[in-house]
Amino acid sequence: MTEKINLYILGAGASNPDGVPVTSELIDQAFWNFGGKYDNKDMFLMGTWDKETEVLPIVKPVLELYDKFYGTDLVEKLKNYYKDGYHPVSLGIATNNIEDFFSRLYYLSKGIESYNLNLTKQEISDLSKKANYLFFHTLAHSTIGISKPKYYSTFVEKLLKRNGKHCIMSFNYDLLLEDVFTSRDYLKYDGYKWLYPEELKWSYCINFNNVSGVPYDFPQEEQARILYLKLHGSLNWSFCPLTQEVSMHTLHADAWIYKRFYKEELRCRNGSHVNLPLLIPPIKNKEIDSPELRSLWSKAYNLVSQAKEVHIIGYSLPEVDIEANKLLGQLPVKMLERIVIVNPNKNHINKFIRILQDKSKISLFDNFEQYLVNYK
Repeated sequence: MTEKINLYILGAGASNPDGVPVTSELIDQAFWNFGGKYDNKDMFLMGTWDKETEVLPIVKPVLELYDKFYGTDLVEKLKNYYKDGYHPVSLGIATNNIEDFFSRLYYLSKGIESYNLNLTKQEISDLSKKANYLFFHTLAHSTIGISKPKYYSTFVEKLLKRNGKHCIMSFNYDLLLEDVFTSRDYLKYDGYKWLYPEELKWSYCINFNNVSGVPYDFPQEEQARILYLKLHGSLNWSFCPLTQEVSMHTLHADAWIYKRFYKEELRCRNGSHVNLPLLIPPIKNKEIDSPELRSLWSKAYNLVSQAKEVHIIGYSLPEVDIEANKLLGQLPVKMLERIVIVNPNKNHINKFIRILQDKSKISLFDNFEQYLVNYK
């Protein structure tokens, strides 16, 4: 590519200002969504599933395992919540705890560790499926009511005023940026099909075998002005474990999509195989074992090596995220014209400074709003 590439790295701190919970907030969010009592009335927000017969059998075994691992009392707190409606402001579960829990489930599934648990492969698989439901359905459900993401809307608005090809690499699973891309602010109907302005032609850089419910024909990557690479997967992507065919199911935030995955309602193109979510769970060392995601990461390496600007927004670059560290290690530091870091945490900032070396090119902002106000 000869066109200038502006690179944007999005972490949880980019989606959080528009209302998407960060990892450390998800169990708190889940408790609220499971419902409690308010004025002696059951409050149940996780859809139409019956709390006693459907939600508890999913959630309780996961919380029991968490309690067993870490000596917490989440099951008891959930019982009390159902009983009297009281839920503390925070259950005190940090991001590192969530990642450690999912990592242990991963090691159990691979037979690497047993943790002195007498569990069969089927029981481990069932627990993993339920844990993913707890995490990802809560995440999907948390986007209810975010009809027009304020910060992402401004981000896209400003993006379109800048020259060059924009490469957005996200470590988030949510669909808020897609909501902006598909808003009527940009997408117009000519009586036959939906059209985008030239400056907003965009692509996931994924080769989908099946696309449903999407009113937009994706351009070839060479013709796209914006390349949107979701490196840990996306809530609207799935794959067939037998054929490895990849499907896309929506371009809008969908509170029920992971419920459909859990109930095995989403299938591959010919309908004969149950599709699995194309998502990497929040494990510490995120292994990229999907062929399509590996291909996406290869494209990411190529694009990173050509970047002229890099904007790192709300991403902490965990040391255990080996693939992400390798990726950012490919930045052509000496060739970069501009470096922007949006993060209030000095330790996180120092990680990037060690990689980027030249402090003179770096602009720092504490949060997304401050960045957008000063973004030129």
